[in-house]
Amino acid sequence: MKIDIMGNNNDKRYVDWEELIGRYYEGETTTEEERLLQEYFMDSRYTAKHNADKAVISYIMMGKQYTQMDKKRKRIAHYRISVASTVTAAVIAGIVYGILPLRNDYIAYVYGTRYTKKEIVEEQLRKTLSVFPVCDHSVEEELSGIFDPLIP
Repeated sequence: MKIDIMGNNNDKRYVDWEELIGRYYEGETTTEEERLLQEYFMDSRYTAKHNADKAVISYIMMGKQYTQMDKKRKRIAHYRISVASTVTAAVIAGIVYGILPLRNDYIAYVYGTRYTKKEIVEEQLRKTLSVFPVCDHSVEEELSGIFDPLIP
């Protein structure tokens, strides 16, 4: 049975509903054709012989809508959980950072003996650094030729 419908530009098109319903069951319809079927079943012009098809197709379309709503709800729930986790981690980090005092510990081990007084540690540091010769070269200059042996 063919029924005329108004297209997007008010041009009349004829649709063979039997053929379109068959293609729907085969999974060969486009989204536009599925929308046309949905409109057809909502229209008062559809025939009673398609009641079974209307029930099946309406059930499937409602299932699609619920599935899409579930996906959207899950996406929103995942977003909310990730935001809450991030905020919680930031708050915990802020609390820990605020509670724990920043410590400037001075620790040096000299021949197995531990020193924790600032003056002693600084003195040991100066002694250690004085062993190394003072050079006028920068680190970049010292390392500039490191890869020269690899270049043919």
